[in-house]
Amino acid sequence: MALGPSAYCSLEDLIDENVLADGLEEDDPAAVRAEGLIRSASRQLDAHCRTWFWPREYSAEAPLEVGGRGGTSLHLSAPPVLVTTVRVVARDIGIATWSTLEAAAYVVETDPENPSIQRVDGYGWPKGPKSVRIVGTLGYLEPDAEDEPATPEAIRRACIRLVALEAGAIGSRHSAGDRLERAGRIKSKSTNGRSVTFADAGGAFYTGDQVVDGIISRYRRAFV
Repeated sequence: MALGPSAYCSLEDLIDENVLADGLEEDDPAAVRAEGLIRSASRQLDAHCRTWFWPREYSAEAPLEVGGRGGTSLHLSAPPVLVTTVRVVARDIGIATWSTLEAAAYVVETDPENPSIQRVDGYGWPKGPKSVRIVGTLGYLEPDAEDEPATPEAIRRACIRLVALEAGAIGSRHSAGDRLERAGRIKSKSTNGRSVTFADAGGAFYTGDQVVDGIISRYRRAFV
């Protein structure tokens, strides 16, 4: 089964880092276990960072539902990549009706420190749970070597390292300590003129691994 975009590293990444042996068949138990560890590590990073690092799409049939608080700022769990439709609810004697906002009625803020949609039409967002429905794509992405939005390099490295910590001897001839050292050996990296530093945690404790905890501290949202 393909890992998909919500997995923050690949089997090829694990092979390149000597965490997983090369030449395994897709249904080999070691490869299957490695895929499970990648999924688990990716979700662990999501939970600790309180956001996600892949382009999650929301459709009209399955929109992102957010609760408004009456003010003009609607906070989101991840930066918007694209917003195509915003609908708001109005309730009258228990009957809910939905209306679509004009694009000029709001401004999309993509700052990863404060991803939000701001109303600029003189109204606030309706109060209550699931009072706003959003169609579009959200995710904490950064430019890759080709300047395309992608999972941040530091998050990819953290995922590889978490898998190495949990892997044991999954089809690799290297010791657990050697795999961990290899997966965490790059503390900084320059790509296409951009420098990425994998900082230490500075006292924060999420996974028990200093390098991974440092990356989580960098990307963790201050609020949800």
